[in-house]
Amino acid sequence: MIAKLTIVFLTATVLFGQKSELKNVKVLPFKKKRELVNYMKIVSKELGVKCSFCHIPNDYSSDKKANKTVAREMILMTQNANSVLNNLNFKQVSCWTCHRGNRIPDRRPQEKS
Repeated sequence: MIAKLTIVFLTATVLFGQKSELKNVKVLPFKKKRELVNYMKIVSKELGVKCSFCHIPNDYSSDKKANKTVAREMILMTQNANSVLNNLNFKQVSCWTCHRGNRIPDRRPQEKS
């Protein structure tokens, strides 16, 4: 009887306890791999880069590449901007807004004097 209860408990923990099939996704709301992959395809087009620009092939959860850290901060910046813009009834922005398919935007912000 105890063995059966243990199996039921472990099965329930595996089925209902998992929050996501993704690893090391810190700033995006996705829980399913397909959602994340679809989003990343859009981002890569908007930046004109391949996945390997930010990720180590075969280890996408790794944070060893500096570009991934920068990308995470840029995603947070975009999310914050969209939060404000939504409150003001403005259109959302995306990577495309500045990058226009270029790894580095053509027009960089003005430096403070």
